[in-house]
Amino acid sequence: MNYAYPIMTRRGLCNLLFTWASAESYCHKTGATMIEPNWTSGMRLGPWIRGERYKRYYGGLFDSEGHVAGIRKYAILLFCKKMVLRFCGMEGFFDPFIDDQPHIKSALWRMTRRNIVLGVEKCLTEPFVAIHIRRGDFRQAGHVVEDRWFVDATREALRMMGSQSDNILVRVFTDGYPEEVLFLQRAFPSVKIVIQDKASPMFDLLLMSKAKVLVGSAKSTFSMWPVFLGQMPSIWAKDGADSLPRLYYGTEDKAVFI
Repeated sequence: MNYAYPIMTRRGLCNLLFTWASAESYCHKTGATMIEPNWTSGMRLGPWIRGERYKRYYGGLFDSEGHVAGIRKYAILLFCKKMVLRFCGMEGFFDPFIDDQPHIKSALWRMTRRNIVLGVEKCLTEPFVAIHIRRGDFRQAGHVVEDRWFVDATREALRMMGSQSDNILVRVFTDGYPEEVLFLQRAFPSVKIVIQDKASPMFDLLLMSKAKVLVGSAKSTFSMWPVFLGQMPSIWAKDGADSLPRLYYGTEDKAVFI
């Protein structure tokens, strides 16, 4: 029997998902068995020092059902090294498993803790547009997209919804603080705009993947993953187009750049 082991480094959740998905796709195509990844690699001081809203702790997000775990996991890693193919990093972004998108989507939903999935399902009572406004560590890195662009992109997203736009719900997802994204409510006073409460990152990720249109933050893999999962039309900043992966749609490219 062969095994696949995703090696998790000290990265953000969606960067780690590239490693997991490459291993998951390999298992799906070859019949190998997944060794449970170590999603938690200790406390991360950076988010606390920077005063980020999310502290990047990923324990309790996933179930290990169907994975090799516990003592058996460490026995295989120690004594059966030649039978284990290790995966690490995010080279190629979605390219290594783009043709396996339906399975990756299904596997991620199945692996996520049931209470998170149920919470997402309770929110799916009406169609919505998702706006992902990345702040947090992007502020320090100089990658923050201007508020004005998000206003223009939201207007475009509503236009793309056509006749549905009169009653469409807009959900705003952000790793910043609520007061940082109030500008959208001021820009669209007649539109129902909800700023999502602080939740687990997998809740936000899966709920975003159910949007009809998604407005993403340039350079953010947390914007890219819901598009990969949901395959919905997406809107991106033209200036940041060179930072997007070559491919995140399995078939028709639905990306719009403004």
